[in-house]
Amino acid sequence: MARLDPNIPSQELTTALNDGAALLHLHGQKVLTPEMLLLAFLRTPQCAAGKILARFAAGRGVDLAELERDVESQARMRRGRDADFTFTAGNGRAVPLSDEMVAVLDEGKTIAEAMGEVWVGTQHALAAMSQAGVSTAGLLQHRGIT
Repeated sequence: MARLDPNIPSQELTTALNDGAALLHLHGQKVLTPEMLLLAFLRTPQCAAGKILARFAAGRGVDLAELERDVESQARMRRGRDADFTFTAGNGRAVPLSDEMVAVLDEGKTIAEAMGEVWVGTQHALAAMSQAGVSTAGLLQHRGIT
């Protein structure tokens, strides 16, 4: 089983991944999905992704409470496929990642590198979540978050 290199995500993204991992049991899930990470962003308005979402709320009238409800509903209903790839949480537990979560992190890394940045931040992961083929894309694109 492969493991996410802890030098790839920024400290802020690592915190968000830990927050998302904490939501797994609450939502009856076994693998970390993009929905869980998006919920963590929505519930952490001080992170870069949270600030971006707040700008969409202020500038385009996106209802973040409604988005959170929709993301939470999708998080409960959709089962992610285990990618046989883990994230080591702050408590040392290996958290299985879904194949889409691995794709989000990989695309986020590509976005970060294109911007000359070293680590993948929450803003890069959020951008990757809006890409076609990711389960969160419809939720975000429907609200003009692309």
